[in-house]
Amino acid sequence: MNRRSGLRCGARWLALLLAATAAGRADSGVRTLRLIGVASLPAGTRCDGERVGGLSGLDYDAAHDQWLAVSDDKGEFGPARCFVIRLAYDAAAVGAVAVTGVIRLQPAGGDPNGGAPVPGGRVQGEVPDLESIRIDPRDGSLWVATEGEAKWGHPPIVRQLERDGRHRRDLPLPSVLAHDPSRRTGPRPNLSFEGLAFCPAGDAVWLALEAPLWQDGDVAGAGKGAVVRLTCLERDGRMGRQVAYRLEPRPLVPAPRRLADNGVAEVLAVSDRELLVLERGGAQQADGTWRFAARLFLASVASASEVGGMAALPAASFTPASKRLLLELGTAAGERVDNLEGLAWGRVLANGRRSLVLVSDDNFSVSQQTQFWVFEVQP
Repeated sequence: MNRRSGLRCGARWLALLLAATAAGRADSGVRTLRLIGVASLPAGTRCDGERVGGLSGLDYDAAHDQWLAVSDDKGEFGPARCFVIRLAYDAAAVGAVAVTGVIRLQPAGGDPNGGAPVPGGRVQGEVPDLESIRIDPRDGSLWVATEGEAKWGHPPIVRQLERDGRHRRDLPLPSVLAHDPSRRTGPRPNLSFEGLAFCPAGDAVWLALEAPLWQDGDVAGAGKGAVVRLTCLERDGRMGRQVAYRLEPRPLVPAPRRLADNGVAEVLAVSDRELLVLERGGAQQADGTWRFAARLFLASVASASEVGGMAALPAASFTPASKRLLLELGTAAGERVDNLEGLAWGRVLANGRRSLVLVSDDNFSVSQQTQFWVFEVQP
């Protein structure tokens, strides 16, 4: 958020769940995480004329040993774009990080310069508020989730693009996720499509909302959590499954008369029934700057109720996804963590274990950093 199936769906889901239950197997996913190190981009980094910052989504291109990261600046500092990044690390240490290229992402109309704000509060074309990016495991194309900009008439979308950034298609979405200008139902502005994750088989994607739909209750507050929907979408946009996920209360206390929040920042598939869910919270300080915290949960959707047919959750009876805390950053006094928004599997380490990388969105602020947190996954 900018501040200024594997998870298989439909009929296949029941077969998978019954098979897993009968076998009594445990998921071979994530038990704990070990921090390898943190790398930061220098402030003011540019590549191919574009300012680097606002990195809100991250994915690893294993074929070329590089990373792709999208910026969520809504066109303020450049067109919709994806940065190509090299990140050196092994099981012992994290080395240098460098931005090596830019992929400009075209909107449906094909103009890569669309979406830039102009005087008078209008915009030219779409507003590129990109929050997540995934590389299609089947053909290498790019999938992105964008929150759009409701005040300018641009709803949130899930989009597929060619590898060079040319527009391929926008995914048709179920009506429960449709933008409602009256703000009675549907996603909240700037709190909508935040996380995207391919299921292990690549036949569907999970789409995560940052905050509850209008009809599903209030956003997370002090001492009070919230409920968001996680939606499994087939590749043609049909909803295969939708479950509820309980957000934690806000992790930090703001200065008097200042703002604070907590929401889902990203999701990542671990197995046919497990997701990593990154919750990111922030609290505004007296000087207007923000302090951030992040909590990473392992969520199981195996026993969660289907909520796709429920018009509103507050009056409904349902079982949400279960969750277990894996990682907590930024809540201890003096602990510095920035605005972590991106989450992706990395390269396999020499010891055979997976790596996991988180990236922060610096909001193009001099008081923040673009950080890459690298972990070893311990199964």
